Amino acid sequence: ADRGRLTGHTFCGIMFDLEVLSADTTKIPIHSLKITSVSVKGTLGPMGVYSTPDSYEGKHQRAEQWTQHYEEEHGPSRDALQELQFDEDKP
Repeated sequence: ADRGRLTGHTFCGIMFDLEVLSADTTKIPIHSLKITSVSVKGTLGPMGVYSTPDSYEGKHQRAEQWTQHYEEEHGPSRDALQELQFDEDKP
């Protein structure tokens, strides 16, 4: 990204792993979990959502290991959540 033109802009993001837990796995027969959107609010701007198999650990700078599900510019929305609906064609 050309950060020179965005002087004073704050870049941020979050990374986390998801895991399905159950005290008794026979009661929750989950093979997979598909997340189709997330909702955010704030100053926003260019928004992107990515995923990677297994864990994000050790993959911070390895773009080839990430799949992009969403990319769009959003105006400020400090009070109302904005839904980022993922591209259904991505795995």
